[in-house]
Amino acid sequence: MQKIHRDNEKLFLRFALVTGLRKAESQKRSRLIIRLANEGKLNSYYNSELGILEHWRFPQLFFRKTKMVYISIVTEDLVTKIAQSKPVSYYAIRKRIVKHKQTVRIKELRSYFATYLRKHAILAEYIDLLQGRIPKSVFARHYLKVEDVKELVVKVLDVTENLEKTLLA
Repeated sequence: MQKIHRDNEKLFLRFALVTGLRKAESQKRSRLIIRLANEGKLNSYYNSELGILEHWRFPQLFFRKTKMVYISIVTEDLVTKIAQSKPVSYYAIRKRIVKHKQTVRIKELRSYFATYLRKHAILAEYIDLLQGRIPKSVFARHYLKVEDVKELVVKVLDVTENLEKTLLA
């Protein structure tokens, strides 16, 4: 799959993989990264101190009635690369996958992310947090503590770095 996609599409797929977001969520968030970077406001979305994208800062864009993703743990390097790339169309990626007779579906990246994290000792509760399966009150009460987030970021970045190395090798 490496040879059939453009660089910005590879970045998008990498972003979708390491965040565990749904395809539409990944597309919206990557486009927001690009837009905010162009406006010089990326720091209002990406917390470089913690290493997280703070989706909760944009509830009007990202929150649905259920299954809200509040944060995503991403390296600053990936965010910078996405910020410097062009927006991606899911349909262009899909068309290229079909054209080259690949059997991969983008939504499988989400389940692969969750499975990989679970196999590498990340608690199911944290996976649920990263994939948007916790209510707002639980997020604010239990997960919004900076110490807990820092510990989670270190663990998840270690696992996702290993995930990327495994897939790109």
